[in-house]
Amino acid sequence: MKVSIIQISEAPQTLVKTVKFVIPKCSLCHYEMHFKVGDVIYGEKWYHSLCWEAVGKTSNEAPPLGDTVEPILGTH
Repeated sequence: MKVSIIQISEAPQTLVKTVKFVIPKCSLCHYEMHFKVGDVIYGEKWYHSLCWEAVGKTSNEAPPLGDTVEPILGTH
């Protein structure tokens, strides 16, 4: 029979876990998204509801509402 010796330290060990994530920013105003009802995800772009309305009024970038637009819905 083979016996192995394992040394155990009495000092507490800390494990460091690094978590990386990206906070989405509005594609128009570049401020962080806080995910409120009416905010919109279009493809890989995020928009505050007011920014989305502004894009729709001043640009051809915003498509008509349809299957490609994902509004953030709230629970009431």
